[in-house]
Amino acid sequence: MTGHQPRPNPYQPPVERMVERSDRHAAFAVTFCTDAWLRAHARDQYLLHTHPLRLFIGSVVMILISGVCLFAAVPYGVTVFVPTMIIVMLASTGGYLALIRGTKKRLGGRLDEFGLNDDRPMTLQLDADQLTLHATDQTFHWPYDRLRIHRARRGLLVCPEPLLFVFVPKRSDFPLGGYRQFVQELKSRIKQTQASS
Repeated sequence: MTGHQPRPNPYQPPVERMVERSDRHAAFAVTFCTDAWLRAHARDQYLLHTHPLRLFIGSVVMILISGVCLFAAVPYGVTVFVPTMIIVMLASTGGYLALIRGTKKRLGGRLDEFGLNDDRPMTLQLDADQLTLHATDQTFHWPYDRLRIHRARRGLLVCPEPLLFVFVPKRSDFPLGGYRQFVQELKSRIKQTQASS
């Protein structure tokens, strides 16, 4: 019978999904900006992931020393305890900053080198076989098998090289699917590259 339309197969996936699967390796890009506050947050998160053991041991040692000093000051009353507490707090802060000072300085230089300390918009693009960053009139490429990623409270740290990270805030100009879809897509491409190598 002419003009008869076949009934759709209920077991066949919708056309949209089939297109998504066949286009799995297409470029996927996000445009974003960071400000000084977000960069400071990202840097702190990066340092925690870079030196977890050093910071953990340093923190435990500082807590123990602080506890001993404060416990020893208790018998001498408030006039000794309060100044001791202030000195202990300042010393602990100084000790923490000393643990990360060298890394923080080198990290700042690397971020400047790649134009990642600017407030200007930049684009991170997931190509078929590499990650591409368009920032401050420069373009950088990294293969997926060199990437490490860490989730932070306010976004995603993408670490392509030692002492370098790109921070993608959760509130960015994501394509369809948003932040979660972007993270899943990046994870998927990293896993596929690692599995094939």
